Amino acid sequence: MVPYKHDCKCAFCGKMVETDRHVFKERLALQCFWHFYPLKLKPKDHAAHDVRQWVFDMMDDLCSDFCDYFFMALWLIWSERNNLVWKGGSFQPMHMIAWCKQRVEEFQLYHPEATRKKKRPVTKWECPLSGRLKINMDEAFRADCGVGGIGLVVRDESGTSIAAMCHGLNFAMCKADRAALAGKQVSQVSALQGTINQSHTILK
Repeated sequence: MVPYKHDCKCAFCGKMVETDRHVFKERLALQCFWHFYPLKLKPKDHAAHDVRQWVFDMMDDLCSDFCDYFFMALWLIWSERNNLVWKGGSFQPMHMIAWCKQRVEEFQLYHPEATRKKKRPVTKWECPLSGRLKINMDEAFRADCGVGGIGLVVRDESGTSIAAMCHGLNFAMCKADRAALAGKQVSQVSALQGTINQSHTILK
């Protein structure tokens, strides 16, 4: 068997070194596909450092129906890349979009239980124990443009709000970075509130 030596250059553009981030996220020719695709994402502008983190962020931020479109797009991009490497041909983003939409619609038609969004369990906020404070924090961002924000509120044993903080982000980072920034806000509020005992602070 004669070993096949694959060129390290991208199969789509033939210029950049082929990495997973370049193939799925940063390739210039692919931006047209993502822009006109139903999700209208801007993956090149997303702050995730690698494809794995980007996929996890999309799973957190997209509804189940849109997740179907997202993963179908990833599979199609990789299939098109392999077709170019092994069979030649040309990259046709609009044809890819039409094919991808058709396959997702067929999947959702014949697998409605897989696309039905599960109801989140009903939860009720509870006051902290006597002498303790509870800090609730959350973060959110728009996957299409990267704008987002984080915030938190501190309540005492009676449920009374004693402190709050929010921070807008013109260009939201990846989920891990946003969580770290929210944690930094917690420490800032803790420093301002001299009555907060770190060992008694509940993060939820």
